[in-house]
Amino acid sequence: MTKSSSKNKTASVFLLQHSHKLEGGEEEVKVLGIFQTRQHGFQAIERFRKLPGFRDYPDGYHLEEYPLNKLQWTSGFIEKDGLDLPEWFCTEEPPD
Repeated sequence: MTKSSSKNKTASVFLLQHSHKLEGGEEEVKVLGIFQTRQHGFQAIERFRKLPGFRDYPDGYHLEEYPLNKLQWTSGFIEKDGLDLPEWFCTEEPPD
């Protein structure tokens, strides 16, 4: 978990996913790991880039920071065009 010098910031983890389009046009998403630091996530990407399948889609990695003990999707979701989107995405500006 990362700790910030700021008292207002909470600890975070980094979620690593890989996605690519299938032949039918659908997107395949794989969760590859959850890491304590962004650096650990980047190191994992370098490892995955050498593996079969993953090396064929080098731009498919997504590393995102998530604060611990904070809920996501708190306004619900709406299905639109076959996707689940946050409710606010379809109606207004994102909540704080």
